[in-house]
Amino acid sequence: MFRTLLLASAAFVWGGPQFAELRPAPLDVPLVTFHHEVKDVMRDAVVAVHGVDKVRNLRFMDEYFEFVSGRLNG
Repeated sequence: MFRTLLLASAAFVWGGPQFAELRPAPLDVPLVTFHHEVKDVMRDAVVAVHGVDKVRNLRFMDEYFEFVSGRLNG
């Protein structure tokens, strides 16, 4: 598992724009594509985590307002 992660990380970094001159021509397109796809997945993951955080905050606020309204009405 660790070796796979290490290999995938190396492929991701090698696909970055700073290594454009070091990539061999046959691997240029696959490495750049892999780099962009991983970045897109990371962006989607960040958006999903923010969405979960917003839902969690809304649930907390619902519980808070139920508590406050229960204290005011009872």
